[in-house]
Amino acid sequence: MASRRITVLELSSPIFFPEGDIEWKEEYSEGYYPSIPFIHEAAFFANLISFRPWENREESLALLLQEWKTLIKSLKLLFAERRQKETTKEMQKAAAFFLEYLYWSNGQPVEFPLERMDRLEGKPVNVRERISFILSRPALYASFVQLEEMMREQEKQYAAIQLKNKQK
Repeated sequence: MASRRITVLELSSPIFFPEGDIEWKEEYSEGYYPSIPFIHEAAFFANLISFRPWENREESLALLLQEWKTLIKSLKLLFAERRQKETTKEMQKAAAFFLEYLYWSNGQPVEFPLERMDRLEGKPVNVRERISFILSRPALYASFVQLEEMMREQEKQYAAIQLKNKQK
């Protein structure tokens, strides 16, 4: 399948996209790819046809949580074995999963800078400060604990969002 590089300003981030662009493959148009952080947002902002997980929240978030649980098991092992270089890379991936869960559970695509998360309806307390800490120190075990806690909090926020939507 053909691939190309796309530049998406809404996803500009030195942590997640240091080169400033994303490789897009035409096959991404055909389905949901939870293992590739922000790929669906990249398509959305580049006006490409693709699955929009934030519009199919129930199914997408369930699949994302499956990926999350697998990644968390891996991270626990990496921290136990003190494999810092691998831990950093996997923590960045886990942070991306959290950001996707946060935005998608609010029915929106992820976009940077992180200040934009202030407008989200359902989110953990002090989420911007906490995720900034995690992203600045991904190899710390405290960052891992914080990220796990924020995901639990966001799962509760999503349940509250669902309940509120059912009551409307």
